[in-house]
Amino acid sequence: MEEAKTQKKEHGKAYKIANIILDVLFVAFAVFAITAIIFRSTTSNNKNGRSINGTQLRTVQTGSMAENNHIDPETYKTYEIKTLPINTLISIKEVKEKNEEKFYNDLKVGDVLTFVYYTDINNVKGQYVFTHRLIEKEVSSINGGYRLVLMGDAEKPSGGVQVIYTNPLTAEQSYSYVIGKVTWSNHPIGEVVSFVKSRNGILFLVVLPCSLLFIYEIGKIIYLINKDKKAKKQLKMAETETQLNSSQAEIEALKAQLAALQNKEEQGKADIDGHNEEKIGEKEE
Repeated sequence: MEEAKTQKKEHGKAYKIANIILDVLFVAFAVFAITAIIFRSTTSNNKNGRSINGTQLRTVQTGSMAENNHIDPETYKTYEIKTLPINTLISIKEVKEKNEEKFYNDLKVGDVLTFVYYTDINNVKGQYVFTHRLIEKEVSSINGGYRLVLMGDAEKPSGGVQVIYTNPLTAEQSYSYVIGKVTWSNHPIGEVVSFVKSRNGILFLVVLPCSLLFIYEIGKIIYLINKDKKAKKQLKMAETETQLNSSQAEIEALKAQLAALQNKEEQGKADIDGHNEEKIGEKEE
């Protein structure tokens, strides 16, 4: 009996510990999922992007900045933003109308810009988003403002460049414009964000956790139902045992009463027999 109680106590303790561990894991997973989903919801790679207080978050989609193929290595070391492999998360300080003049004045060769560029890709003419390094900056002699020349680090020295005029003269020139300057980058976080944005990410962060949580809660409900049934069964058995003990006590009491009555009856018979013997003795005398 004592051994059974000990086992039950250890089982209950193990169950509580398992519950605590599972709860911690679910909370940690939920925090991770919520953080990743926030990054996902605030990250957009279309030309408009999603602005948060003048800052955009984007992920690098191509390998045009994944390595350095045309910049002097010693000069490259001095740049704040270096290689940007595919899926790198980048933070972009937007150029706004109110700070446009200061923004362009402060730009220097080596800065990395995210911009919309009107060009032809796969025979489709349109506006595409690029993140490339500024390799030339000069005041435009034609229309004032600046003439910005940009190029991806991974391009060969003879590779193509993109040219943007901050004061465009033609409609086509106005289709190309700077979104902002890259001020921060992180590749591991970008990989997580890119994964979250994928179909597998949604499956891993939404469908799978919800399924596991559902199964866990169902299992917990079944366990509690079985525990409740077991407790009720034990209570019923205890009540039955109490009733049996009470009935046994009543039976024993009745037996005692019956024995007392039998003793009393036998004693009465003995007294009558003794009295009769006395009478017979008196007659014989």
